[in-house]
Amino acid sequence: MMIRLFLALSAFILIMGGCLLYEFITYMEARKTDYGYIRSQCKVLSTSINQTECIQQSSRSTYSYSCYKEVTSVEYKTLDNDIQQGIVYSSNGYNHPNIPLTPIGTVATCYYSETSNGILEWEKSKLKRRYRKMMVRAVPLVLGVFALIAVLIGRLTRDNDL
Repeated sequence: MMIRLFLALSAFILIMGGCLLYEFITYMEARKTDYGYIRSQCKVLSTSINQTECIQQSSRSTYSYSCYKEVTSVEYKTLDNDIQQGIVYSSNGYNHPNIPLTPIGTVATCYYSETSNGILEWEKSKLKRRYRKMMVRAVPLVLGVFALIAVLIGRLTRDNDL
């Protein structure tokens, strides 16, 4: 009975450890790309729809399909108060060309990189969400390690009593 419990806890720890490692790696990759983006206010000058290729990833496969995305031409201020023009490519892809467009004249928060040559983003990457997801995976892993230690201590004390 103890050996089955030990094996089950060991398998649980290995699986959760693998999931946590994957989350940590994706978090660190996102952190690298997120570094260096500067917040600004973008004013929409024009919008258009581009047909492009979208990529769908799942745990088992990756496939691409044709989709439509909004491309927005904007005006924004840099840290030096220079007014620049740039392009924001929507991260949302739609299966049909009838997508909602951002109204011209809209002012919204955007993020630019000094090295991106006028390519901006509406949102920074979801670092906080990725971090929370990683921590949620860490809690069961830590509990599993404590449970495994408790099983081992129980096994050792039982063997010593015999």
